[in-house]
Amino acid sequence: MKRIQWRGHLGLGIACIAMTTCAIPATMFAASKPVANSCAASPASVYPGDPVTVTCSALNLNRKKKHITFSWSATGGSVSGTLATATVNTAGLAAGTYTVTENISEGKKLTQSADANASFAVKDFDPPSVACSASPTSVQAGTAVTILAHGSSPQHRSLRYSFVASSGQIASKGNRAMLDTEGIAPGFVTVSCNVTDDQGHKGTTVTAIVVNSPPPPPVPKTVALCVIPFPMEPGSRVLFGKDAKTCLDIVAVNLQRHSDAEAVLVMSTASESRNGKKRVTERAVLARNYLVEQKKIDSSRIDLRTSTAPGPAMQSYLVPADASFDTDQPGTTELDLNLIPTQKTHRAKASR
Repeated sequence: MKRIQWRGHLGLGIACIAMTTCAIPATMFAASKPVANSCAASPASVYPGDPVTVTCSALNLNRKKKHITFSWSATGGSVSGTLATATVNTAGLAAGTYTVTENISEGKKLTQSADANASFAVKDFDPPSVACSASPTSVQAGTAVTILAHGSSPQHRSLRYSFVASSGQIASKGNRAMLDTEGIAPGFVTVSCNVTDDQGHKGTTVTAIVVNSPPPPPVPKTVALCVIPFPMEPGSRVLFGKDAKTCLDIVAVNLQRHSDAEAVLVMSTASESRNGKKRVTERAVLARNYLVEQKKIDSSRIDLRTSTAPGPAMQSYLVPADASFDTDQPGTTELDLNLIPTQKTHRAKASR
């Protein structure tokens, strides 16, 4: 207890011993505590562009003072705020650790001001990833293949796509590409699918396509052309009419179009006697003579055959160079020209 002289009313709950002496608690004359401050940043780790909030708590301030000042500073980014809270703009910051400082003051004495720091980390953007598919995955050379890429950025950055093929020509638009396999040798073709975000970070993956050997060309087949009718006309032993001539003209046109093909004329002898077979032979020779003499077809390209199977009197066929007539039309035999003496072979006489 301390004794002081006073005049007037002290208040503050001070007990007076006498009119001139009062008892005052010793704590009223103790030194005031210094101003203190503490800060924390949230979140503690961010990507560039994400905001950071710094919250500070000041202790031992005299709230009755009207001139409490504060200021904020940061080692990176821009910071602005109030006495207790500030926001840091991290746009454009490189990866690293940064510090935010608040200074708070209520007077000029050292005990009347305090600094507090809070740290936060800026981390680099995660690179994008990409999935890639080809359709179809197995093709013959010359078949187009569609390539489709699906990119993903953990921070939802904008993405650009590109494609590189180990063989062939590839054209792309957006996340889709088209691979031209024309001229590619049989084997595997790889396509690299690449994605790049707006920060330059990249992701890549590879898809493969099997290019198969082209199938062998189809084996040419014998083609049936037309039937050559041989009506018996009065006064003529072996003649052929306009219908037969029309068919033989068709045979000639096909032989002219296909210079490496040959014609086969098959006569049916199923219902013929020996004399009838002789007549069949004469008809075959007439047909060949017409093609050779009237249509200028080389006789080596005309094959005459007979068949015992029921069928038209004479059937014409076109046999391509690599075709096998015996395979395509089994059951025929070479025509026996001995059935008719050479000197008696009749010339083709087309009816008019």
